[in-house]
Amino acid sequence: KESIVSIGIDPRLEAKKGEVKVFLNRIAALSVKKQNLVFSLFTSTMDDVIAEAKATGEFEGSVEDIRATTIELSSKPKTLTFDTSSGAETNLATFRLDRGCSLSHIAQMCIDMIPECQTDDKAIECNDSIAKSGIYVSKNRISGRFLVLFAKRKIQLTEDDEDESRIDCDPLGLMIITRPNTGTNPYEKTTKDLKKKYRQIASLDEIISAIGVSRLPEDLVKLIGEKFASFCQLWNEAFEESNTLLNQNGLAPRCSELGIVTGAVLHCLLALEMSVSMRSLKDRSLKIIRVETSNNGKRYIGIKYPVDEEALHNLDAAMKALNESRKGISSTSTEDFFIDEVPESIQRKSVDWLTTAPKTMQSFFATANKRKQPPVGRVTPLQNKKGKTRRGEIGKVGKTKSITSFFKKPSF
Repeated sequence: KESIVSIGIDPRLEAKKGEVKVFLNRIAALSVKKQNLVFSLFTSTMDDVIAEAKATGEFEGSVEDIRATTIELSSKPKTLTFDTSSGAETNLATFRLDRGCSLSHIAQMCIDMIPECQTDDKAIECNDSIAKSGIYVSKNRISGRFLVLFAKRKIQLTEDDEDESRIDCDPLGLMIITRPNTGTNPYEKTTKDLKKKYRQIASLDEIISAIGVSRLPEDLVKLIGEKFASFCQLWNEAFEESNTLLNQNGLAPRCSELGIVTGAVLHCLLALEMSVSMRSLKDRSLKIIRVETSNNGKRYIGIKYPVDEEALHNLDAAMKALNESRKGISSTSTEDFFIDEVPESIQRKSVDWLTTAPKTMQSFFATANKRKQPPVGRVTPLQNKKGKTRRGEIGKVGKTKSITSFFKKPSF
């Protein structure tokens, strides 16, 4: 923060100084060492923002990727309807997502954090002003139980870059949190918040030094079970008890169900919208998502759809009405909703869309500038709306006055 302020950038005072171009130009005034640290923080933050945008489907040209520790297909996809023009099927696939994290996964994370040139007498994390990576347990009971987690430093620096460089690059000491029931949290926790609510059981250096030269996750899990039996018990209990679809025993659920309408969906999009029209905004959004199963790596892409009992009942009713309408079976409630138009050689709607200029701020408010103005010279400040001279003002009716002359002090 001190380095940013020293080059005259403070977004709180002036918005222009917070622009990327200004930032990249002004960091050249810093020393080379601080330039590298500030720019590394900038690129790290930018990569996180882009990755999050791609994962949620907000990045241009991308769809939302569903992520979890394990993703499995609950049952065989159910056929909903067919596209009459191509014969393609429309299916509903239901998935079971598990975002939990076992001790084996934590052991693998610890092993992946070990540098290639690491020696037994050299510590991985030297700075003590920032919380160290390792296993933690809550100081007090939360919802009737002690909570456990694994914390990892977001920014890993070498031994030469510690001390004051750490403060310049990561002043808050951000930590990436992983819990047994919710997995890795996308939102970091500061060192201050972590130390306030949790106490460290063992740091990464202590765990690695105890395991020795072995780099197998099984050996590390066995070591944690022997040296930190209470922590291991709390972690396994939270992992097992959260293996549900609902909140239980003060723990957020590990598992959730997800439905995707795959195959040909454009021909029945109106029916899908009707089936969720009375539900919450989250269910009515009908986002396009992508899912990859964990066991065979097969990918599914389609429209996200709720899979509770009420939603599935509405979906079956909407698809039944769509099929009946296409078969010519009359229904007073659906005959006006589902109409298959015969495609023409020239699509009039598309032509109108292509030939119409896009709306801009200027064209959108153009109607306000084209309002009819009163005729100049016909109504003066001394005349009424019908053009008649007001009583007592005979002889004073002249040409239309300007704003300046109208408010000018009269001379007698």
